[in-house]
Amino acid sequence: DMEGEIMDAILKGADANTAATDWLKKHPDAVAPWIAGVTTFDGGDAAAAVKTALGS
Repeated sequence: DMEGEIMDAILKGADANTAATDWLKKHPDAVAPWIAGVTTFDGGDAAAAVKTALGS
């Protein structure tokens, strides 16, 4: 599960932000329900913004 995988990485010495970002890069579909109906501040596509932010 998400929390377990991220916490495992942190407990093995990974930075928390890096562990979370790495998990999101490996599971890009997990973000979709979190941002359903959400737009960027300027009204843009939130999914595209997340993809760009993750460097995907």
